[in-house]
Amino acid sequence: MVIGTSLQRSDNAVTLQIVLSTTVVPSATDATNTYLWKSYTGGFGATFSSSVTWNILRQPSPTVEWHEVVWFREEISRCSFITWLSMLRRRPTKDRLISWGLAVPDMCVLCSSQVESHQHLFFECSYAGAIWSKFCGRFIISPPSDLSAAVSMCLNYQGTYSLQVRVVMKLIVQVIVYFLWRERNGQIFREISHQPMVFFKMVDQQIRDILLSLSPGQNDAHSLLELYFWFIDLFS
Repeated sequence: MVIGTSLQRSDNAVTLQIVLSTTVVPSATDATNTYLWKSYTGGFGATFSSSVTWNILRQPSPTVEWHEVVWFREEISRCSFITWLSMLRRRPTKDRLISWGLAVPDMCVLCSSQVESHQHLFFECSYAGAIWSKFCGRFIISPPSDLSAAVSMCLNYQGTYSLQVRVVMKLIVQVIVYFLWRERNGQIFREISHQPMVFFKMVDQQIRDILLSLSPGQNDAHSLLELYFWFIDLFS
């Protein structure tokens, strides 16, 4: 089906539509026609690679340090997605909505004391602080002050069972960020709120569920779930 040129949004799109709709598609049965695919080196060959094609088409950007806290083997997809957008400061927090010209109340619905922003919602809010504090002690000395501090906490931890501890830390960061955003939306759009202790139990259950689904590595001295219990002082 050919899309009418009147639906296109620019002259270049119209031109491209005309060219694509009038070009005869090569046929594999015609010996005079062959398909060639561009390679990493810039030449052309008969083999198609989706990864090569993707890397040729995309505009690469420098690798960011926080990618290891967002994307990793044990991640929870929905939590990773929200954390990714939060790292990019792309969540529609109230300060951003106001900057777009929308007339919305600017106060954080979780604490009603300061303007809602990424920094406030996830770290400076007293509600968020109460949740982060639940995980402080054996491995996390104090609540992270911002997303950069949370990333450093996860990636730079040095100590016993450091590899496994870092995994648990990354999960804690992701799940807290995800549930804080969900709690914020629940209070705004559904008028549903949870006390900090109930919220903590929701975070705790989510982390336990994912850790229970993971098989321990052959060289792991402790399971990730066992290490998580140390985080919340279950063995105290």
